[in-house]
Amino acid sequence: MEIPPSLKIGGHKIKIEFNDTAHGDGKGSFNNYHNLIRLEKENDTPEDNVAECFLHEIFEAIKKKNNLELSHIELTVLSENLYQVLHDNKLNF
Repeated sequence: MEIPPSLKIGGHKIKIEFNDTAHGDGKGSFNNYHNLIRLEKENDTPEDNVAECFLHEIFEAIKKKNNLELSHIELTVLSENLYQVLHDNKLNF
């Protein structure tokens, strides 16, 4: 999956940054105030982990921009399953 340098969510331009870390394990974060998604990875982090993490952080951004009450586990279930459907069925929108 090619991750762009930015994307729009709810009319907001969201910047995407990568942090190469010595302990990168596919973690990510969304900063609502700075409109920023950060993805942590190492050279050997599986691409699937980074792609699913990116999708998860998109859900986090949608949640925060719209004041949705979704738990972290609900977001994780959504992102894991949507990633699987998109990936396994080779769907690109």
